[in-house]
Amino acid sequence: MGVSMSELINDLRAESAELTAMIGTLDPAGWARPTPADGWDVRDQISHLAWFDDAATTAATDPDGFRAALPALIGRGDSAVDEIAAAARSLSPEQVLDWFRTARARSLETFEKLDPGARLPWYGPDMSAASFVTARLMETWAHGQDVADALEIARVPTVRLRHVALLGARAMPYGFAMRGMDPPADPVRVDPCGWS
Repeated sequence: MGVSMSELINDLRAESAELTAMIGTLDPAGWARPTPADGWDVRDQISHLAWFDDAATTAATDPDGFRAALPALIGRGDSAVDEIAAAARSLSPEQVLDWFRTARARSLETFEKLDPGARLPWYGPDMSAASFVTARLMETWAHGQDVADALEIARVPTVRLRHVALLGARAMPYGFAMRGMDPPADPVRVDPCGWS
């Protein structure tokens, strides 16, 4: 199933708006609520998204600069994402919200101009711009779910998640190969029943 870049961007924009609506009026106690991610609060989830939105924009606008900085982050190992979150804890909730809004707007504007098939560097293999936007949608949904859980907000899955499900199904052979395993012989079915 082919999806246009504008459809992906519009779905990421809608997912971003849903998340922003959840956090836009939070008081400081709301920003400090723990999420299901061990040791992370709402602020950490949002600063994580903002940081990686900035990184995504760099990957698209300065791929050589992104590649040059890549070994330093990869060299920090699994602790890198927690270190990034900890570094942003000195920011006020208002600063984190502004950072997220600004970084997301900049990344959306950047990706709107790209050819969907353009290859971009990332923290694993290079990805097409369309897959990149889908990955940002997945990140926004997943971290948004952690925020929703922390705030005790029930979310209804939307049809926007079809992009994530399809990317996951397409990437499944790669995931198995990375672990030295053979993928299942039976095909995977992605069924959007119940998504609104």
